Amino acid sequence: MRLKRFFIYFLIFSIINPLPFFDSFSANTITAKTKKTTKSKSKKTAKSKIKAKSKSKTKPSKASPKSKNTKKKSKKAKRKPVTRFIPRNPVFEVTDIDTLAKGLYYKKMRIGSTKYPPVTVHVLEGEVGSHDIKLDILKANGNSTGLAKLHDIVAVHNEKNSDYEVKAAVNGSYWMAYYNYPIGTTVIDGDVVELDDKWYTGLFDDKGQLFIEPFKTKATIKAGKNKFNIEHVNRRTESGGIVLYNKFGGNKIPYFINRPAEEVMAEIAEENKIDKLLVDTTFSEFTPDDEDSDEEEIDTLEFQSELHKLERNSYLELNSVKYVMKRLSTSPAVNRDIHCIVVSVDSGVVAMPEDGFVLTPGTNSGLRLQKGDTTVIRFATDIMPGVTFENGVAGTPRLVNNGIPANIAGPKYVRYSKKSKKKKKKKSKKSVKGKKKGKKGKKKKSKKSKKGRYLRSSRFYHSFLPRTALGVSQDKKTVLLVSVPASNLDYMTYIMKVLGAHSAVNLDGGGSTVMVVGDRNVVGRADYSRRISLGVGFSVRKNSSGNNHSGRELMR
Repeated sequence: MRLKRFFIYFLIFSIINPLPFFDSFSANTITAKTKKTTKSKSKKTAKSKIKAKSKSKTKPSKASPKSKNTKKKSKKAKRKPVTRFIPRNPVFEVTDIDTLAKGLYYKKMRIGSTKYPPVTVHVLEGEVGSHDIKLDILKANGNSTGLAKLHDIVAVHNEKNSDYEVKAAVNGSYWMAYYNYPIGTTVIDGDVVELDDKWYTGLFDDKGQLFIEPFKTKATIKAGKNKFNIEHVNRRTESGGIVLYNKFGGNKIPYFINRPAEEVMAEIAEENKIDKLLVDTTFSEFTPDDEDSDEEEIDTLEFQSELHKLERNSYLELNSVKYVMKRLSTSPAVNRDIHCIVVSVDSGVVAMPEDGFVLTPGTNSGLRLQKGDTTVIRFATDIMPGVTFENGVAGTPRLVNNGIPANIAGPKYVRYSKKSKKKKKKKSKKSVKGKKKGKKGKKKKSKKSKKGRYLRSSRFYHSFLPRTALGVSQDKKTVLLVSVPASNLDYMTYIMKVLGAHSAVNLDGGGSTVMVVGDRNVVGRADYSRRISLGVGFSVRKNSSGNNHSGRELMR
């Protein structure tokens, strides 16, 4: 019993106060364990350091995500800055006004919207309701293919006209390169200069009121009970079909240029050099880049072929039958019957009568006339056929229609987006892999040509270029001729709407943009004007009481 008690007390005492042997044993085991853990940790850190060093030596190109971001930022910084306009307050102010005659004003303005910055706008505003002011279509050299500077066109018109004087004018319709005839239906004092219904036409009635519509004009000739369609006016494009010539077709039919192609081409090349210099000085703030140039280089072979084609078409008329007709009615007009009598039937070269036409039937028209036969010629429009029109000019696109902005670009004029460009580049890279170098070159050429077509169309709509527009108020009494040194068509629509145009159309622009007030160009350099086909101007009766206004007035 005593031994049992002793062992129990011994166990209790050893638990409370352990012996030094057990104490040293436990301490040694703990230190050994800690040494092992520290050794293993130090080995791991050493191994990790060696691995990091080896990675940095073997793969120096890999960078941290921060360095990648900095590289991207540096690439973005190299790109050209994109000008983004912050929404702003609209601007509409008249800085200067010149009273050219009673009811005719030239205004220099600053117009800006919430979307676009303010630009200088030159406005000719005329009240055409009175008989003292009218709007005239001015043709260069009095010929459908003539080109001249607007200053010279105005000067020649004023010399020939004894009743009216042109006070101010702008450039008119677009014109076809090489042939130089105006594009779109063109009417001057009742005579149709060009018959082409591709674009919008601004037709002036006998009261001077302007109507801008997509007119389709059809020409016919009635001989007895038979009626025939007239295919073209003042030019033949093929051997078949009836062609009608008037005084704008030349003083003789067929009308030959009789100038070598090299001489004409050298003149145009010299003119293009002058245009580039003048555009640099006149529109220095808005000079486009070389890639976006609005001018095309002259192709020598194409130019010569087009001139030969023009001469060949004229030669088709040389040995054809020609009916020389004299007008019996007082004056020609659209939507009016023009009664004529055949005064001679001839072939070869015939002179153009003063008050008449020369008609060539072509090879397959079936028209046969004799001397003394009477005919009825009529130019009829599909819209407003009961209104008589005496003058007309064409343009595109329509900017304002019945007070509503109407400038809508079709799908083929929408420019490529950045995303679509990137996708197309990726696709082209994938497709090029594993192919020969020759195929690569072919692919690039086709891509450039397609891209060029779209960029040219989008440039016409979206780029800031010199523009000219024609507009009319809702009551048809006020006509506006507007020129802007730099605008896109969206902004031009806004400008015409703000100026009060109920209907408006875009005219020729770019290097052809010019506004002559008196004898100076107000849009750019005073004496600058490219040779153009057509002008549109306000004429004032010479002996009217309102013609004495020539001083300048400031807007209140």
